[in-house]
Amino acid sequence: MLEVEGLTVAPPAGHDPPILNDVSLALAPGQVVGLVGESGSGKSTLARCLLRLEAPLCIHAGRILLNGRDLVGLSRGEMRRLRGRQIAMVQQDPAAALDPIFTLGSQLREFADTHARDLVDAPSERANGRNGQGLEGRIDALLAGVGIDRPGRRHRQFPHQWSRGMLQRTLLAMAAWPAPPLLILDEPTASLDPPIADRLLLDLQQTVTERRLAVLLITHDLAVAAQVCQSIAVLYRGRIVESGAARTILSNPSHDYTRALVASADW
Repeated sequence: MLEVEGLTVAPPAGHDPPILNDVSLALAPGQVVGLVGESGSGKSTLARCLLRLEAPLCIHAGRILLNGRDLVGLSRGEMRRLRGRQIAMVQQDPAAALDPIFTLGSQLREFADTHARDLVDAPSERANGRNGQGLEGRIDALLAGVGIDRPGRRHRQFPHQWSRGMLQRTLLAMAAWPAPPLLILDEPTASLDPPIADRLLLDLQQTVTERRLAVLLITHDLAVAAQVCQSIAVLYRGRIVESGAARTILSNPSHDYTRALVASADW
């Protein structure tokens, strides 16, 4: 489904060392690929490049093929139509993904309206004088499904009134709601208590199996990668230094950095 070939990303002038250097990886439907690396290795930069959100950096070389279509050459409008429907991402900081001056209800309704064609027949509901009650019901079901209590009353609250865990769970559900075939998760469990994180990972595994999603899971937690990933790619100083089956990488790492990472893991 996704093939990244020789991706090199650097500042516009091109004089500084590349942030990503000749990166290649692939994802297939029904597969979770873990992208592991230290802070500053380029993991989040790669994720943003897959959605063509790399500015102010520039893609100097390489291709990003989504079902054979090269995203590098697409216009802003073409990418805007793909985001959400074909490829979606949950960023590392859930609070940064929401506008602090609007209620959560208004932002959820805007999201639902944007993807109405993928969710419900909202135009016909409005034409019947229901004022989008179908969407409201689905929003409440989305919140309830990730453990948000009293969802109907939460619409009037602002992002700062929710915990990071509540925001993260809601954003994960929003990303998966239109059922994009490719989902990118940047440190999805970092803000969650262990029981909630375990539940999220179980839900993720079930969703991947049922919908045949391709998931790129960015994490620094090897225990998380071991639990849900079929394969792992190790990113170090902007390069993929090792990749392969998760069991092989974790039990018999070949690169010095991977060996140090496995040795330091708290299993």
